[in-house]
Amino acid sequence: MKAHLDGRSEVLVAGFALLLLLTAQWVLSDIIHATNYYGIDGKMAQAAALAALKFAGYFDVTSLSPIQGVGSQLLPKNVWANPAFWPFAVVDKEAATDVSALIALACFATAVYVMVRCFDVPVLPSALAGQACIALFAPALLLVGAPTNFSITPGDAVVYAPYMIALGLLARLQHGSWRDFAPVAAAISMLVLYSIYCDPLWTMIAAISWAVPFAVVTLSPLRLNTIITRAAALGCCLALLLFSGAAVYLYTLSQYTARVQFAQALDRERGPALVSAMSYSFTMKYFYIACVLGWLLGLLTLRGRARVLVAVASIAFAAWGLYSIVYLLLLSATWVLPIPMYVEQCLFALYLAGAIAGYWGLLCALVPFIRRLDARLGNLVDAIWRRPVPVSLSAPPFGIEPARRALTRGIVTGIAAILMVALIPAKAVTYALT
Repeated sequence: MKAHLDGRSEVLVAGFALLLLLTAQWVLSDIIHATNYYGIDGKMAQAAALAALKFAGYFDVTSLSPIQGVGSQLLPKNVWANPAFWPFAVVDKEAATDVSALIALACFATAVYVMVRCFDVPVLPSALAGQACIALFAPALLLVGAPTNFSITPGDAVVYAPYMIALGLLARLQHGSWRDFAPVAAAISMLVLYSIYCDPLWTMIAAISWAVPFAVVTLSPLRLNTIITRAAALGCCLALLLFSGAAVYLYTLSQYTARVQFAQALDRERGPALVSAMSYSFTMKYFYIACVLGWLLGLLTLRGRARVLVAVASIAFAAWGLYSIVYLLLLSATWVLPIPMYVEQCLFALYLAGAIAGYWGLLCALVPFIRRLDARLGNLVDAIWRRPVPVSLSAPPFGIEPARRALTRGIVTGIAAILMVALIPAKAVTYALT
């Protein structure tokens, strides 16, 4: 599939889509109050961010200190590296929660857009995939019943975002020269390190959740040279984590959490409530039905990297299902891995992107059929009425008419794209107002 928008038009459409999305988010937050950093855990995240802003250094990797002793209540969040926490240093706490969610949504939606574009999906469905992620952020998630993690701590979205961009870059990596390999491998490594720098604990949840999509993208070309090249890029990232000491730090940090040190006492009772938002949200069932249908359509109608995106989403969903079954059935051992609901929330954007790409593939597949049908109907009408074709005495010079048609087609395409990216924000605002 090819995008029918040039570079400037893409910037216009994508920028306008992001602007509308952020406007809708701000209107929702203004109408429905106190939904960001919600509940006891949300208040704890606010307290941890305010304490880190007051006492932590600008370039500290973590706000934890040996002086605090064993059992620190602070979270290892680097608030100065995560722009979603900056509003707490500038405005009052009540306004900062909504501004923080706005910044987190902007970063997350942009990352989704970049990831989907890296899979050669056109501009418009990529923008729609980014906009659809508003369902993960309060107050919209409370209206549709999506996983509530970003309602508690919206800043974690910035921690998850680098993995989506890294997945897109990995999908574009092909077997070639060193000059093509080095920038992509370095970018993937820097993105992972930035996520670790923002929050070394929650980045491990994202890494575990995105392990299957990265593996599928690595193996998807089914060509040995490309597989080796992509595996080498990931190997460079792992080597950097090992030699820099980041891997040892992550392992040590995870082993000194309460969930690991007191695993028997803090192991949660297994049940559907910790597996999926479907356990309490009726709309999530319809969401997954729509996603599965979109994935099937994408596998049938798409080709190239766009089809790989759909395959990655569907395989990741199947892996999450197996992961959930093991979680529910393995009752004889304590569970120290992320609960399935965290994995579901991490991969929610991937599911959305794959489904939207699949429906776009169906639309593109129907276009030639509609054109042929329109031409046949036109010929049938002409045959019935037998109208003579009028010839203008002042016909335009040769070459001007095709140029006019191309200009008109470009304007119509741009207007249609802008109208389509206004649908999701308009629907969100209308739902809140009514």
